[in-house]
Amino acid sequence: MEKVRSLSLIELTALFDSHGLALHRRKPVKRRVRESGIFGVPLQNLIQEDKMKNERTSVPSFYVELVRYLEFKGLKEEGILRVPGNAGRVKAIREEVEEKFNDGCFVWDVRRAHDCATLLKQFLRELPFPLLTQEYQPTFASVESIPDRKQQLQALNLLILLLPAVHRDCLKILVQFLSQVVAHEKQNKMGLNSVAMIMAPNLFLCTSKSQPSLQEIKQAQGTVNIVRMLIKYQAILWTIPGFMVMQVRYLYEAEGNKKAKDAKAVRKLLAKRARGDGVGGSPQKKHSLGEAPLVSMDVDYENNIIRVKAPMLNKVLMAIQLTEFMCAGDIVSKFRRRSSPSESPCSESSKLPESSSSGSYRNCLNPHNNNKFASDNFFLYEAGGNIGERCLDHDTNMMALRKVNPHADWIVKPQTQYLHF
Repeated sequence: MEKVRSLSLIELTALFDSHGLALHRRKPVKRRVRESGIFGVPLQNLIQEDKMKNERTSVPSFYVELVRYLEFKGLKEEGILRVPGNAGRVKAIREEVEEKFNDGCFVWDVRRAHDCATLLKQFLRELPFPLLTQEYQPTFASVESIPDRKQQLQALNLLILLLPAVHRDCLKILVQFLSQVVAHEKQNKMGLNSVAMIMAPNLFLCTSKSQPSLQEIKQAQGTVNIVRMLIKYQAILWTIPGFMVMQVRYLYEAEGNKKAKDAKAVRKLLAKRARGDGVGGSPQKKHSLGEAPLVSMDVDYENNIIRVKAPMLNKVLMAIQLTEFMCAGDIVSKFRRRSSPSESPCSESSKLPESSSSGSYRNCLNPHNNNKFASDNFFLYEAGGNIGERCLDHDTNMMALRKVNPHADWIVKPQTQYLHF
């Protein structure tokens, strides 16, 4: 994501330049902030507090619970977000949240939807560092000046990728909720325009305390259109463009090529030592421990052999020679249970559940009835080389992929769920 953010800034600058627009990036203002509590506390501090309880947390738990409660309680409430909550009740809820939430003693069930909606807007307005960040809030507002709608969406996409992770995730949860509010317009009487007009001031915070100028009023009207686009197109804005994925791959490939050149120099040095030309002139055996893996890698590459790891299965490593049309699914099938040696890896018997009888299975390290074989949720993963790690579709052509990423590791394991942007 660090590489993606760098590329996003380059692309965004080029896009703004093509329309003669200045890329306004406001320098973050250093200010004293609350370090504990809920309201008026930076999102980074809130997430650090939550990570002490659950290391996998990526969004502040209070924010998630508040939005989820509104989804449960408020989507069908008429005027939700527009009708303010009772001031006395909202103040009491805030005090109770500050006192009890971090101790796990706060209860949501008895709260009224309009009070909680007011609480959400107060939480967003009082963030010391806005959800759209001090640095990029003016840039978000400037997107309205781009005349082409497609390029406006491209700019918003790039800006979202530039946000810090916790801000990006919180914004996504918010616009998904707002999208649901609009979807229930018949019950709550809150259309897209109404929701955008009400929420814009909570995302685009005015820092000027004096009377707003005509330009600021015009810009405020433009921010309503930005919020409208965030809600309407939220399904496509939290994605990494394909061309950027390829650029990241090329960056890693360039780094890999440099490492490969360094490895080649190491091989030459080892070869000299194997011939007895090394330091001190002392001869070494040709198949020294340090040289063998390097030679093996070259032989594997020339013969289209990959070595597939399966750490969660009994057969933990398998050397596979690739053919022209071999796919990732063909490789996974080699780790499935087979009822007889003559049976094809892709036959129906290879898809039996793990609890079925094992029969005979060739080349297995530990041929017993309790062997662990790949089940339907196992996939082939590409890791290292010029990419971090990704799960491959079963129809991925392996020969073509290996040419692009010759230094990758190949792992068979169950598919895991990640948060997609």
